[in-house]
Amino acid sequence: MPSNEIPSARMIRAARALLGLEQSQLADIVGVARRTIIRIESDDTKPTNPRRREIHEAIRDRLEKKFGVLFVYPGETGEGVVMKKGK
Repeated sequence: MPSNEIPSARMIRAARALLGLEQSQLADIVGVARRTIIRIESDDTKPTNPRRREIHEAIRDRLEKKFGVLFVYPGETGEGVVMKKGK
């Protein structure tokens, strides 16, 4: 089940790198323009715009379902991305 947290720009870039995806490929997976991914990855502030938040959630949910990516949110161990076992 997806987290209620949304990944930061840094986490999205890391997930994309982990998977070897280009920005255009991530855009296709999420159903947005490449320019949208560029903007999201360049803005490290927490989104307040509801549409931008929806896109962050879509990235999180689709990468988790399609590729088994898990976003590790900031805490005592830091933040990052990992792959589920068996993926």
